Amino acid sequence: MSHEDAVHSWMTAISQDGGVGRLDDLHIDRIDHAWKTRELWIAGGLEAFRIATALRDKNKLPAAVALAFSLVAGDKPLGVDFKNTTELQTRFDWSPPSLYLLPPGEKPWTFGAPKGVPPIEITEQSVDSSILGIGLTVRCHLIEFKQADSGEFKRTLFLIS
Repeated sequence: MSHEDAVHSWMTAISQDGGVGRLDDLHIDRIDHAWKTRELWIAGGLEAFRIATALRDKNKLPAAVALAFSLVAGDKPLGVDFKNTTELQTRFDWSPPSLYLLPPGEKPWTFGAPKGVPPIEITEQSVDSSILGIGLTVRCHLIEFKQADSGEFKRTLFLIS
C-alpha cells in the first residue's frame, strides 16, 4: 500500500466511525515500516503530514491535520530546549510521531477533554516551525502537561495545519 493510500484509508475510516472525536491517531510506522527507525521520524512525520494535508485539501475535509512528536518527559517544564532538528531528535521519547484529524480551530491538547473536569497542569508555547527546516506554513506548539497521578511533565511538539 502506498503512503497516500495508507493515510487516505485512515482518514476515511476515522471520519466515518467517530475516530476524529476519539482522537484516533495514525503512527507513521503504520504508514511505512521503515519509518519505525528513529532517525527517520522527522522526515517520515513531515512526509505523512504533507500527504494528510494534501488529502484533506483535495477532499475538502472540514478538519485540521496535526502531527505530534512525543518528547522525553521531565520533572519540571523544560520549554523549547532544541534549536534545530538534530537537537529535537535527541529529545524524542520511545513513540514514533503520529497524525491526528481535528475539527477546525480545535487544539489537540484540549479537544475531547471531559466537560466539568478541572484542567490538568499544562503549558503551551509557540515554536518557530522553521527550526524543522520545512517550507510549510503551519502552527507549531510545544505542550507540557502533568497529570494528577504523575510527577512528570509529559511533552509533545504539535504541528497543525
